[in-house]
Amino acid sequence: MALWLAGAAVVGAVAAAGIAAVVDGGDGSETVAVSPPLAGAEVLGSDLEEPGRALDCRGRAPRPSSPACTVMQVELPGKTLVVPEDGVIRRWGVRSSRGELVLVVVRPRGNQASQIARSRPEFVTDSGVHLFPTNLAVERGDEVGLLTIPGSALGARAGVEGATTRRWIPNLAASRPADLEPGTGFDRELLVRVEYFPGGHQRRPRQITGTEATTLSPGRVRARRRLRFTRGDPVEVALVQLGERFVLDEFIDGRRVARIDVPDFRPSEEGRIIELEVYAEEAPLQLGVYIEFVNAESSRILDHFYAVHGREFLFIN
Repeated sequence: MALWLAGAAVVGAVAAAGIAAVVDGGDGSETVAVSPPLAGAEVLGSDLEEPGRALDCRGRAPRPSSPACTVMQVELPGKTLVVPEDGVIRRWGVRSSRGELVLVVVRPRGNQASQIARSRPEFVTDSGVHLFPTNLAVERGDEVGLLTIPGSALGARAGVEGATTRRWIPNLAASRPADLEPGTGFDRELLVRVEYFPGGHQRRPRQITGTEATTLSPGRVRARRRLRFTRGDPVEVALVQLGERFVLDEFIDGRRVARIDVPDFRPSEEGRIIELEVYAEEAPLQLGVYIEFVNAESSRILDHFYAVHGREFLFIN
């Protein structure tokens, strides 16, 4: 949440910590000190220096009935929008937004596109500048956008010549790519800043595979899913509690072949698993694993997504 402060010295300290400060400019106006990007990062999208309006997916004032959508900036003169080389996104920010938002990585495929990674959902309660840490791997040619939860709104700035967007309603993951026509209310500057490190690597949780995995402690199985790869081979994925942490185990023919940590999920009586979904992908030996959970003393829903390739996990986000 933006902090309302009284002095320029405090503004500098807050901005250095990665938070936007809103202060009285002395004439009744408000000025926003936008903290600089992380050292060594390149920026994709807006610099967030100017405010805009909170608009829902149809370019209107947000309402509880406003739909979900994915919005991506495709033209913004003078700004970089396409990932120039493989790397990692470490932080992202928004301005003039409201509600629950998710940063998504979009990979174009000819005239279509697919969502290949997403941040955890973040909540914005005022029109200030808000910055969020993340850990998303990207490849050259990828683009970024925002996914909004129903009832939420994105910050958008009018009057920026040449600014255009693409939109998918309800969202890219749940519908065929179908853009709304230019001039329908959203061809503006999308107030999203992405801080990206060329050549950087995603921080991935610890994983053990092969013979070593077969000898690990069984722990306490909290949830288990049995299914088959697309080509028919049986496979099992289990969520296991090991002392003060959770892991995912993959079993083939009853033997553990891989184990990977589940970051951020802490065992406790109050914490709970909301969902563990495991499903076969089109590839002959590939699964998707989605886990959603809540920790003790928190109502915030956290999630992670993994791919499973034969006898190992791949952490996506």
